[in-house]
Amino acid sequence: MPSTSAASYEVFISYNSGDAVEVEQIAHTLVDRGLRVFLDRWSLVPGEPWQEELERALDASAACAVMIGSAGPGVWQREELRAAIEDRVRHPEYRVIPVFLPGVAPVPDSLPRFLRRSLACTFTKIDDTVALSRLIAGIRGEQPGPTPSGRRADYAIPGRGESMPLRTALGVERLTWSRTGVLHEAREAYRRAALPILLHGLSGMGKTVLACHLVEELFAGDGRDLLVVPAAQSSAAGLQQAITHIDAFLAGRGGPDRRAAGYRGPLRELLRALLDELVERNVVVVLDSVTLVEHGWELELVDRLAGAPGVVLVVTSTRRPAPGHQLHAIAVPPLSRAESIAFIGHYVTLHRIALEPEWIVGRLNAALLSSPIALRALLSRAQSTLTSLLVVEAPVLACTPQRLVADLIADLDPVDREALAFADVVTGTPVEHLTRTAVRMPHGFGDSVRRLVECCLLHVVGDALDVPDLVADALARTDPDRRGAVATVVVAQIVESGQDPRCPMDVVASVCATVASRAAANGDWRLVDALCQDALLERINVHGCWKEYLLLLRLLVEAADRVDSRPGRIDLRFQLLRKLAQTHDRSGAWDVLREVEMLIADSVSERRAEFLSHRGFLNHLERDEDAALSDLMASLKLHTEKRNRSGLLMVNKLLGNHYLGLHRHVEAVPYYEIALNLAAEPDDVKQRLEIEASMAMCEMRIGGPEKAERRLRRVIDELRDRGFVSELGRALLNLTVVLEAQGRWAEARATALYGARVAVPNTAVAAVVQAVADRLGRRARAGGTNLEQA
Repeated sequence: MPSTSAASYEVFISYNSGDAVEVEQIAHTLVDRGLRVFLDRWSLVPGEPWQEELERALDASAACAVMIGSAGPGVWQREELRAAIEDRVRHPEYRVIPVFLPGVAPVPDSLPRFLRRSLACTFTKIDDTVALSRLIAGIRGEQPGPTPSGRRADYAIPGRGESMPLRTALGVERLTWSRTGVLHEAREAYRRAALPILLHGLSGMGKTVLACHLVEELFAGDGRDLLVVPAAQSSAAGLQQAITHIDAFLAGRGGPDRRAAGYRGPLRELLRALLDELVERNVVVVLDSVTLVEHGWELELVDRLAGAPGVVLVVTSTRRPAPGHQLHAIAVPPLSRAESIAFIGHYVTLHRIALEPEWIVGRLNAALLSSPIALRALLSRAQSTLTSLLVVEAPVLACTPQRLVADLIADLDPVDREALAFADVVTGTPVEHLTRTAVRMPHGFGDSVRRLVECCLLHVVGDALDVPDLVADALARTDPDRRGAVATVVVAQIVESGQDPRCPMDVVASVCATVASRAAANGDWRLVDALCQDALLERINVHGCWKEYLLLLRLLVEAADRVDSRPGRIDLRFQLLRKLAQTHDRSGAWDVLREVEMLIADSVSERRAEFLSHRGFLNHLERDEDAALSDLMASLKLHTEKRNRSGLLMVNKLLGNHYLGLHRHVEAVPYYEIALNLAAEPDDVKQRLEIEASMAMCEMRIGGPEKAERRLRRVIDELRDRGFVSELGRALLNLTVVLEAQGRWAEARATALYGARVAVPNTAVAAVVQAVADRLGRRARAGGTNLEQA
């Protein structure tokens, strides 16, 4: 076995999958303490044989931690145990450490026989720092040493001869899920600079629970005293509760004469009186749910304690003060989808509820999913109600957090409410992108953003603004007319940007896609439809912004499905299919075609003809030429019977492409000529130029490269003048082939290099034209041609 220093992993974690939530929390903590941990769900690569990988990981680990939960060892876990015991027999220095998870009695007889002689670690709670220290010592083969003086099993407040746990003081359960991302941010911020930590966010986001986790992880066992001032000091009962905890702190420090139980005045006066004593002590002060406003006593207290060398201050608040105060402001936003799944997984595992997290997440709206307090209320009912009824009850439970946020929005200044509505519409869009379009921000927007961030209704993420789903939902309920009016104006300005040559099209496409995605997430399909106008979509397409174009098409398809617009549902899917095929997502294109087939089951023959032409197109791409020709000829017959001009144009173009791909140039030309005549009638410029570029390749084989070159140069000039970027690269590739056929290597390479520059990035045309340029470069160097001079 490798030594601890030489091993790839310091510890291999063996566990029953039923204990995965708690085990992963312990694993995260071990990693945070600097250990190299193997956990299968982190390290195994999907698609590779996992049994062999587990064996290799065991061999590459210096120790094995065997996690024992309430269900006992799992089937595969027992196999891991046997392998670990074999390693210990062969290598006495290899350590196999039994670990009892919370809620499991540490009875040796409950262990597998071959583990009973090993000294175990017992976690009384998931964040048990004493058990964690013992486990780390076992992994490293070190003596754990005595529990630090002043260390309490649960960080507690001294007083009246008994201890009052931190979580009890704050009304927090013993076992709680930890938001590891926010906790990590706060922990790292404090380690960089020992300043007060402010956890700020909307009500019900879990700030108090996070404060417990943070205090227990960073400061438990370091010998400091603890003063907790819990929430709700505004009511008489809340004030008395806060005074009780302060009383416990005073009594523990100086005897009965220091007690404050009879105090009835404002809490701020009592805390101010304590200031001089606090700044001289080594103490952790937790101020829960305070209101931080400029010149308020709470912020004054924070500023005063910030300068005390022995004081650690953790504050939770629904407000973030303006910049200028010495503190780490850590945002506690609403839960992300991944966090919601993890939260539900922790709760149902802890309480043994037969409920799949993904199932419930797929049936709840984003506003409820983002609120820990609403989720907890919902899950608590899962123990006494039918699972199917939870979804019915969910909207009622979501009302509480929505009402709290709605009250905040209602109290906003109208200017700030306008700014919040604007931020909601453009959520996720970089502000720098907005400044490069015709989208105009509301008056005083910068000042409004600052105030909205302070009251946690808005977050700044990089250069973008983020309005949480919970806030967006409350805004839509509180002031729907304002949001609708702002959205209408923003959409009009984006459409205007698409027509303005001064606005970069890639930026317009990005803004359009982000705003449309936000509208879809809010269920505003009317706004999606208004934004994705044909002219704007076509400009996004011809400028090669295909990622955004595809996203917008998918949203339009969903919008058409929502309103059951049958013609739109079919036409948009054909449009989406063609672009998926063009971007080489053939699997996605076939999926869309199957959707179309179900939609046209009882449709007229024109729809059937369109279906056949698109299926023939895909079969051609798959090199199934017989099936392609059969479909295309059947489509041609149906379109001819109905005299469908647009259908005939499409199918004749596809038949030309079919024969061109088979190098049967003479047979391709008649179909291209028919398509050209059809495209000329309504002056369908883009179709005409595409057909001409393909027809030139037939002419090169039939009439000579000079004729093909003349046609292609005219086509390229027109494509460039009209801004058809997406087709320009292909035409330049064709011209490169024609020039190479004439032995004009330098011109061919220069044309290919130009084509590589203008082709849409990350497409097949861009890759091919660059490969041709490289090949021509190698040929020229081999022949001694001076390309630069040429």
